[in-house]
This record gives sequence, structure tokens and C-alpha cells, in this order.
Amino acid sequence: ELRALVEIDRWQAGGWDGHVCGLPANDFPVELGVGYFMNSAANSLWTIGGGPVTSPAPLALQSGWNAIGVPHSNAYTAASLCAEIVNQGVDALEVDRWVAGGWQGHVCGLPFGNFAIEIGQGYFVRAGSSGTVTPTLQTRHWALGSQQPAGPPLATPAQPAAVHALQVSNLRDSSFVVSWLTDEPATGYVRFGEAAALDGVAYDLRGANVVGRSHYVALSGLQPQTTYYFDVASGGGLDDNGGLHFQATTGPQATALPAPFTIYGQVFQPDGLTPAGGAIVTLLLVDGDRAGSQGQAQLMSALVDDHGYWQANLGNARQADGSAFLYSATGDQLLLLARGADGAVTTLAADTGGLRPARGLTLGSQGRLP
Repeated sequence: ELRALVEIDRWQAGGWDGHVCGLPANDFPVELGVGYFMNSAANSLWTIGGGPVTSPAPLALQSGWNAIGVPHSNAYTAASLCAEIVNQGVDALEVDRWVAGGWQGHVCGLPFGNFAIEIGQGYFVRAGSSGTVTPTLQTRHWALGSQQPAGPPLATPAQPAAVHALQVSNLRDSSFVVSWLTDEPATGYVRFGEAAALDGVAYDLRGANVVGRSHYVALSGLQPQTTYYFDVASGGGLDDNGGLHFQATTGPQATALPAPFTIYGQVFQPDGLTPAGGAIVTLLLVDGDRAGSQGQAQLMSALVDDHGYWQANLGNARQADGSAFLYSATGDQLLLLARGADGAVTTLAADTGGLRPARGLTLGSQGRLP
């Protein structure tokens, strides 16, 4: 049914086990409660036939990473799944999902990075112990986030808002992030497309109608190795780069999945106590131990939430050619720059082994940047 499907992989005994579509080798069974990765050569829609699963599916978890699915309930979030696993006697450490060409992770017990666990989707659970867990048949569906409108949001203010500190980050095979600051509070969104017509619209991760001086927009569902043109809209103004449009080119389709490695920390206002919600953290991963990839990775970024937390995943680091940056869990260096909505900044250089959590950052300790 999926003519573009190239390969189906499963995570087994701490490593990948794959079946190349159309070949007779390694045709393994697809089981309930297990997560799988499907490599497709193009965007596709797969409609799964059959009836719904009505009995809870047990999850056999081993110490380390486990690929799982919850085929019988839409009730869980990453946080509540962590709690369920712990309540049934297994030490849950982290839940990750592969989305928009990269890893998104929730560290169990911390108030950030939560997302819905959906029927038909696969997830990775990192456990600190082994055991069998059976998620219950709950009925409440957790709704995270709000539906985006079909058109641009109501502009606030009506006058154009000056754009500065615009950057492209988190550039992968099917997504990238555009972030910028404005001199005054405004709504913000991005118009984009493969041609100058710019027929797509993407909104701030915090919601289409959020008003602020920092703006953070993720463009996803893109084609690999394709140049996209974009303009940024702030309030009633549109910055089209002097009529030339801004542009970014997505990387090649991932041929291997790098291991997830969630890092996180907090950013505070100059008083050192108030969370700096809306600040943007820019991250530059640099080889420090001459193992794995050499040089430095492409720019990554993270948006600081209302609790002051930022998070990123080193498994999403990419080399200049778009391939995975092979990092070391300790021994490489990460350079961070946190920029508040008012331009106040602070920086941190840390070993990759000291980022769970990173040392807290206080804005203003390095002044302000334009």
C-alpha cells in the first residue's frame, strides 16, 4: 500500500534490526506494543485496516532504550506514561519520539517536553531497570496545544515591528526553525514555499496568537535537500529580506538514526530567580575529544518555557553536509548563548557530560546584543 516505503526497522537487543522492503530476508513479525521505524522515500499516507485493539498490551521493558507503542489507549502523555511505568515497578527515565526528522524527549519527573502518546505511533522509553508494564485502558484523551487557524493571526500591533537577531537553526531533512526578536510585542509567523509564491504558513510554537518580543517558528513536513524561501511577519509588518526572501536548504534524508541524548537547563531573568520564559537558547556542539565527528555541528536552538527550562537533543546534531554529527556523551563541548526577549544575553561553555542539567543561566551577565 505504501509504494514509497523503503525499509522497516525495529530496536532489538540494544540495536537496529531491519527489513528491506521487497526482499525476502529478515521478514520479522510486527507485534502489538512494539515500536517500529518506517523509512519512506516520499510523504505517504497509510491507512491501517482491521478493528481497534480493546485489550491492554503488555510492554516488556529492558534496562536501556526500548521501542514501544500503546495500541489501545490515547489517554497517556509522556509524563503520565512515565508515572504509570514507575507505579508498576520499573524505573522510567525518559520517553522520546521521532518527529520532523529529529528526536523530541521528555525527561521523567521534570515539567517540560511533555507530549501526547497516540495510538499508531512508536516511542522510545529509556528504563533504569527491567520488567513488564501494562498500560491501562483509560478513556480520557489528553489534548496538548491548540489547533492552528487556517490563516494568519490577527496582527498586533497594526504597525510593522522591527525584526532583528533572525536566525535559522535545527536544520534537518524535513524541518528547520526560524527565530527572531522584535522591538515591541507582536504576533509572529512565517510564510514559506519552494518558490517565491510562499503558499505555506507556520506559526509560533507557543500558539498562533501569542504576543511577545521573541518569536520561534518550526517549519515541518518539508522535502529533503530542497531550498525553501520564507518571509517573517511581525505584527502588521512583513520582512521579506528586501524583496529577495530569506532561504534555507534542508539536509539529506537520514540514513541512520543517531542515539537520542536529551540535555536541558534553566534560564533566569537578571534577578537570578524569575524564569526567563520566551528566551531563546542557541547551541553550538564542538568536537572536543577527537572522537566521532570532527569540527562543529550546525546551529541548534531551544525555546525557554514558562518554568525557565530549555531542552535539546544531541541526537539531532547535524554536520555541515546534513548527515548526523557523531557526538560523545562526555568529552565534546557545547557553547550556549541565551538571549532574552529584550536582548539581554548570557553564555556558557560546558562538557557534554555536564548538561543533565546544565548550570543555570542568568540573563544580562554578558550585557545585550543587537
